[in-house]
Amino acid sequence: MDALKQIEDAVGELLDRGVYVIALGGDHAVTYAIMKAYHTKYEVLNILHLDAHPDLYDEYEGNRYSHACPFENKKFSYVLITINARMWLSMLDSR
Repeated sequence: MDALKQIEDAVGELLDRGVYVIALGGDHAVTYAIMKAYHTKYEVLNILHLDAHPDLYDEYEGNRYSHACPFENKKFSYVLITINARMWLSMLDSR
């Protein structure tokens, strides 16, 4: 079993027990597995994404499931609120 499937199954088991999972840190490649587990229980997801950059590539270095594209190419319905530290720093530097 690959690592992403293990993450999806573990999150799914927690959700089945009524536990809400908050994922902090780690490589964004795991985001897809977490979103997939949540989507089996909830039709629309609300995601708060705090990061240095938006991670909205459709594909990165030939990989649609890389750390740089956890949100852009997935088949789920979600509301994404993203706060990007580098974006804010750039805006402040340009003043």
